Amino acid sequence: MMMPGTQNRYEPIDKLDELTDFLKEHDPEVTDISENSAVVTLKSGSGTENNIGIDLGAASEGEITLFFGGWHKQYSCYGIEGYSDFGGLLEDLDGILNNRKFAVCAYIGGQWFGSEMAEGTSPNEELLRRKWGDHTRIVCSFRDSGNDTVFEARL
Repeated sequence: MMMPGTQNRYEPIDKLDELTDFLKEHDPEVTDISENSAVVTLKSGSGTENNIGIDLGAASEGEITLFFGGWHKQYSCYGIEGYSDFGGLLEDLDGILNNRKFAVCAYIGGQWFGSEMAEGTSPNEELLRRKWGDHTRIVCSFRDSGNDTVFEARL
């Protein structure tokens, strides 16, 4: 039985060619290909933390997952209104690749506390300090690692 509003459903692997075409300038590496899934990696020349990983259905059926700098997000393949979809994935990738979006990861006592994607060409440290709280180490990762920022939140 099909869920309501899922008539535009597709399998994540069905988007592999479209995704690699979108990323062709960035030398996408496709691995772990199977009948139903694949993993696409965009390597960064500055180290693995700024690599981009895209999981087309291997980890989660019906979803594409984008990984970057300690942050990740799932994009639905069910065509359900209100959920991020393949178009949202391409928008986020474009923002990351052009350093207009960056990953924000917060750590307390050396343990991961949370993460989000932020927009802009540099982090608003004061806003992030207020959001994530006192005694938090905040790591902002850009595709161009020269823009990366790490700071301690001390209120």
